[in-house]
Amino acid sequence: MLKKTAEFLFEVGDWVSLTALLSLLLYCAIYRLKTVYNLQNDYINSRKAHSLLGQYTKWEHMGLLCLLACLIFFDEMALTLVFGPWSVAKLLYNLLGGNTMALGEMHKKGYMGNYKTFGEVGFFMYFVIFWIFVFRVAKEVIDEVVHKEKSRAS
Repeated sequence: MLKKTAEFLFEVGDWVSLTALLSLLLYCAIYRLKTVYNLQNDYINSRKAHSLLGQYTKWEHMGLLCLLACLIFFDEMALTLVFGPWSVAKLLYNLLGGNTMALGEMHKKGYMGNYKTFGEVGFFMYFVIFWIFVFRVAKEVIDEVVHKEKSRAS
């Protein structure tokens, strides 16, 4: 029984870990956009928004690097071709000062436009690929539970 469980976890573990990392990225993207919308509608002040945006940006960058490392380790080259350039673009945007914000300017109309657009693109990319990952995990589980049992029986 223990051997079957270990074999099952080994076979399904890669997609489960990739889905967990992508869930983290989706969570960060959602809360970054929520913070931007709350700031634009004056539900939170600029200091709180600045700290929240910085926190979620750090988590997203760490998650992207971990996801990229896992994709390369698990030899998922098609997804590496998607997340590789995206990770480089996100990190370069941050290094070139795209995520820096002046506290006094944050409430001005249009100030968060580029930040919001980049965040929305990330959200939609994470959202679509998240569902691809969820279906892939379900496929792996079905393959391991149903199809392997049938092949062992024959």
